[in-house]
Amino acid sequence: MPGTVVVIKVKNTNEILGGYNPLIWTKQGKYLATTNSFIFSLKTQYLPNSIISRIIRADFAIGCYPKYGPIFGGFFYMQNDNKEWTYNHRDSNYEKRLRPNNNHILIDEFEVFQVLKS
Repeated sequence: MPGTVVVIKVKNTNEILGGYNPLIWTKQGKYLATTNSFIFSLKTQYLPNSIISRIIRADFAIGCYPKYGPIFGGFFYMQNDNKEWTYNHRDSNYEKRLRPNNNHILIDEFEVFQVLKS
């Protein structure tokens, strides 16, 4: 099954953030809809505090725009290949808050994987 997976290592922490979407992310300039998308926060020092947040507004599951990486729900994204991600839960289209504050997140590294059907 095709899909897009993003994994982000947050700078100076043991936190891993990311998202999964069963659709292929491209730069076609629109949002894609699905009910099977989620974002996550893994607290590697204490896994029971990890969070999985499922999409609640399917029409904003993943954004595909030329100057951005995958945009999850409109408010969890990276712009222009920098080492900073933006997260804002206030207007999120995902059910649970991943982090205590809405902010820019400095990261050590990130990977975007596209899983293709064989």
